[in-house]
Amino acid sequence: MSALLTADWFLLDTYYRKFDLYNMNWSMDDGLEKMIVSGAQYGGPMAVVRDRKQFVRITGAAKPVITIYNGVGNVISKILWNSGELVHMGWSDAEQLLCVQQSGDVLVYDMFGAYQRTFNMGQEVRDTKVYKARIFPSPHGVGLAVITTTNRMFLISNVSDPKVRSVPDLPRANEAISCWCVIGTGIIVCRDKEIFKCQPGETRAILMRPDIKNPYTQILSIVPSQNGKHVALFTDSGILWTGSSDFKTTYSEIDTGYIKQPKELMWCGSQAVVGHWDDTLSIFASTKGQSSQYPYDGPFHLIQEIECVRVVSEMTHELIQKVPFVVERIFRINSVAPESYLLEASRQFQVRFRHLVRFFIFYFR
Repeated sequence: MSALLTADWFLLDTYYRKFDLYNMNWSMDDGLEKMIVSGAQYGGPMAVVRDRKQFVRITGAAKPVITIYNGVGNVISKILWNSGELVHMGWSDAEQLLCVQQSGDVLVYDMFGAYQRTFNMGQEVRDTKVYKARIFPSPHGVGLAVITTTNRMFLISNVSDPKVRSVPDLPRANEAISCWCVIGTGIIVCRDKEIFKCQPGETRAILMRPDIKNPYTQILSIVPSQNGKHVALFTDSGILWTGSSDFKTTYSEIDTGYIKQPKELMWCGSQAVVGHWDDTLSIFASTKGQSSQYPYDGPFHLIQEIECVRVVSEMTHELIQKVPFVVERIFRINSVAPESYLLEASRQFQVRFRHLVRFFIFYFR
C-alpha cells in the first residue's frame, strides 16, 4: 500500500512528489503551444489568450479573446479584448484578473469576465508606453511593476490601493535590460553581467555583486522565491546560481545542461527551482544541486503557487511539491516512526490479523 502512495515521489535533497490533479477538458482550437497562460494562486482559475508575438492562422475574430478556465479546463467566461495592446496579465489575491495595456492602463475583471474598474500607472508611463510588466506578491498584498520603452521603472505595492511610485534609473539607462524581477518592494534588474537593485525612495540604483564562480557573459533569467528570501539566476553558460536575495550568500551553482533561456523558471517552495525548456521539465535542489527531469509529449505551462508549482498541459493538470514532513514519516519506505507503525497496525486490524496488531502496538509503546 505504501509503495503505491510513494510511487510519485522523487528524491532531491529531500523527497518531492509530482502527481495528477485533473485530466483536462480544454476546448481551444490552437492548443497551448501558441497561448499565454496565467493562473491564479491557491488552485484558482486560469486566463488564456493567444500569443500575438507568434504567427497563428486566425480562424475566428481578429481581436484577442481572453478565456478563463477552471482547474479541469472548463470555460468559466470569455472576455473580448476591445482595448489597447495587451502587454501582461495576472491575478490579484482576490482572484481578479489584471490586464496591463501598453498605455499603462490596467483593466480589472472578475473571474466571470465582468469588468470591475480601471487604474493607470501615471502620465509618464502613458507617454513612453509599457515595455514589460510583472505582477508580484508584496508585503502589502499583490503589486504591479512596469518598465517603459525608455527603461524607466514604476511600481504599485498594492493593486487594491494603487499608488504609483518611481524607482531610481539605471546608469546608462538607454542600454538594453536582459531580465528583471521584483523582490519585496524593490526591482532587481540584470543587464548583461551587472545586477542592480532599484528601491523606491533611494536616489540611485545599487550594484549587487553575487559570487558567481563559473564564467558567463549574460544573465538570462532571474526569479525570487515566494517568501522573498532566495533568488535564482540562469546564465548564458547554462549555470543556475541560487543564493540569498541580498546576493551575499551562495547556495549552489548547478550546471543544468541547457544553454538557451528557459521558457519559464520559478521556485517550488524555498528549496527547489523548476525550469521549463522546450518539452522538458527540470527540477533542481537549490542547495546541493540534485536534479530530476520529466519529458512531455506536448506544450505545457507552469503556474506559481506559494509552496508548490502547478503544471498544466493539454492532457493533465499536475502538482509538484515537497512531500510534507508528517507524510514522509508515515509513508517513507522502511520508516520506523511511531505513526508509521500505528498506521500499519490499523491496516492489520482491518484485515483481522489481530496477532500482528498486538506486535505493532507493543513496538509502538
